[in-house]
Amino acid sequence: MIEKLALDISNALNDTPSRDFDDLVGIEAHIENLKPLLSVESSEVRMVGVWGPAGIGKTTIARALYTRLSPTFQHSAFMENLKETYRRINLDDYGSKLHLQEEFLSKLINHKDVKITHSGVVRERLKDKRVFVVLDDFNELDQLIALAKEPRWFGSGSRIVVTTQDRQLLKAHGIDLVYKVELPSQTEALEIFCQSAFGQKHPCVGIRELALQVTHLAGYLPLGLTVLGSYLRGFSKEEWEYAMPRLTTSLDGKIEKTLRFSYDVLHSKDKSIFLHIACLFNGKNVEDVKTLLENSNLDVNHGLKTLADKSLVDTHWGHIHMHSLLQKIGREIVYQQSVHEPGKRQFLIDAEEIRDVLACNSGTGTVLGISFDISKINGELSISKKAFQGMHNLQFLEIYKKRNGRSRLNLPHGLNYLPHKLRLLHWDSFPMRSLPPKFSHEFLVELRMTSSKLEKLWEGIIPLRSLKVMDVSYSRKLKEIPNLSNATNLKKFSAYGCESLSAFPHFPNSIEELEISSTGIEEVPPQIENLCMLQRLSMKQCKKLTNISMNISNLENLEEVDFSYTEDGILFTAIVSWLSGAKKRLTIRAHNIEEMLPKCLPRKAYTSPVSLDLSRNEDIKTIPDCIKHISQLHKLDIGECRKLTSLPQIPESLSELNAQECESLERVNGSFHNPDICLNFANCLKLNREAKELICTSPSKYAILPVEEAMVQRPFPRFLRYNYKACIRLLARSAVYDDDSGVIARVACCIRRKCDGSVVRDESRESHIPVLVRDHLFTLEVL
Repeated sequence: MIEKLALDISNALNDTPSRDFDDLVGIEAHIENLKPLLSVESSEVRMVGVWGPAGIGKTTIARALYTRLSPTFQHSAFMENLKETYRRINLDDYGSKLHLQEEFLSKLINHKDVKITHSGVVRERLKDKRVFVVLDDFNELDQLIALAKEPRWFGSGSRIVVTTQDRQLLKAHGIDLVYKVELPSQTEALEIFCQSAFGQKHPCVGIRELALQVTHLAGYLPLGLTVLGSYLRGFSKEEWEYAMPRLTTSLDGKIEKTLRFSYDVLHSKDKSIFLHIACLFNGKNVEDVKTLLENSNLDVNHGLKTLADKSLVDTHWGHIHMHSLLQKIGREIVYQQSVHEPGKRQFLIDAEEIRDVLACNSGTGTVLGISFDISKINGELSISKKAFQGMHNLQFLEIYKKRNGRSRLNLPHGLNYLPHKLRLLHWDSFPMRSLPPKFSHEFLVELRMTSSKLEKLWEGIIPLRSLKVMDVSYSRKLKEIPNLSNATNLKKFSAYGCESLSAFPHFPNSIEELEISSTGIEEVPPQIENLCMLQRLSMKQCKKLTNISMNISNLENLEEVDFSYTEDGILFTAIVSWLSGAKKRLTIRAHNIEEMLPKCLPRKAYTSPVSLDLSRNEDIKTIPDCIKHISQLHKLDIGECRKLTSLPQIPESLSELNAQECESLERVNGSFHNPDICLNFANCLKLNREAKELICTSPSKYAILPVEEAMVQRPFPRFLRYNYKACIRLLARSAVYDDDSGVIARVACCIRRKCDGSVVRDESRESHIPVLVRDHLFTLEVL
């Protein structure tokens, strides 16, 4: 009986789809994705969440699912408009729950005016019934508890589907089976829009580009696509063009009403974070935003989690992403704070409005943030030295321009005031020689003054306890960086392209990243060893750099150092990888490997288990003798070092040496003593006879090397008859290739031996090598 029921359900799901939703783009894919979560063949009771932002189509998906599955269940109900229901009824909490349960039971058992006297009735009436229930657009845990407190309320095989914007609601109710509804692809979004605008899945002739623009304006959100499509239906091309400016700057009322509710129910602090993101921080790095807001009493960590749980932002991949329509909602809320006087709003983002506020000195203490794209203003803008004086609460000031854009903002009389509460100061092409002398840096977290006319920032040593990021890149007239030793929280510093900068700045030991490439710095001083937290040092194209202190080798946390193009010589890249401990790897880029590798190689690399990758340095001719002092070197990769002519003595600890494609390699100095070492000399065609004898006679797990025809004729030369070694001849281009291009070959063999008269499998050996251009030997230990 159960098998027949399961079969009937499966057939209903797969073979008799409802015709009501056939034209909905992507609906079948959503249902297919939900099948494993629902697992309708199972007899257990399952609660499944459908999660996503407002307007993405959760209700539509639930409707399609309900229409298709509900006939196969004993009872079914689709509960919707819970927000409106809770607003209508004016009872105490307990009374509201009973009223909700009455409506629920009425739908499930198809009886009107069901009356409930206590909360246990639902469980008693449904515990032996197989039901399919959709609880649509729930945002309160009390509602969910009232209708579906736990699985045992329902009979075997029941399915409860809950759609919501709030991921935390599902977590709180113990619903782990969650389907996240993603935005449609561009192609699907265009089809959804066209169905609404034209009654077909493709644009009418001549309107494709406009249709794509509207699809983009809607941010691919199905609600926006449908509403805008309906609005434009029947318009001529000319009428479309007339409508575009309004669609670009404002929201349709239906879209706004749907999305605005998500904002209205937020806590006041979360509303504030929402507006900060909508106006200033959309697309910014999550950690940077947390840093900028961490002392603002907004509980930013909790607030960002709440916004993400409620599908108002996405924080995946380390950046904050708010949907474009939600961003419009946020910006419209700010606009309505003061329609006719922009200087009384919390955030200013419209370029022309900001121009007027600065030109008229009309900013007030209400303003918290300014994001000013000066590329968007018409003509030049000159502001007074008191332009920011009325905005004493300003915390975030961004004045930026498009790349290669011309600066249009002038300070003819200088600037004598910047708000002391500033946390972010980002001013591209700052036109003054220094910052205002009375500017307080107490709260400053980020200072970005790229492409400025600064010659100096300020005088003396000042407290910078909050500063974490400083960027003065391309400030070509900047001659000095003030002593930053008091900036004890500074993590990142960049002065890329500051060609007038000649002295290595004083940094606090908190610094983690230094980008000082293309500067006039002449020396890396011994004091660099004090920067114990430094992870990245980039000094590319520092043409005047002549002295680099050996103390750089004391920086144990360094992960990347780049001195490339600092002088004439052969460029090389070396990667040191630690095989144990917290630190993983260090990448070194520089010229003159004989001098720079020993200088940059951390001292602990000489005593810790490491691997060294020098592969693909096609121009280096020698490897420094310093590697023989790396006492725990386990792997050395010099593959494709095509001009390398000799190898120095290798540490006895080495267990893997890759020298394939070292086509100029002739000599191998020293010897190999580790019996577990793997030696790869594939296509090293210039190896002399002494090197080949050394490779073949040394104890090794296996070795690959080129061989002349004479060497593989019987009797084998004496050095090929080394005890307990098998020799396999590999013919050129005869191996099994792992990819279509034939660049990598795989050599595998199985060693068998007799034991007490029986053949037993001993072990398998495998190696990956490049395409062989000449016959090779593959030797391996068989003992």
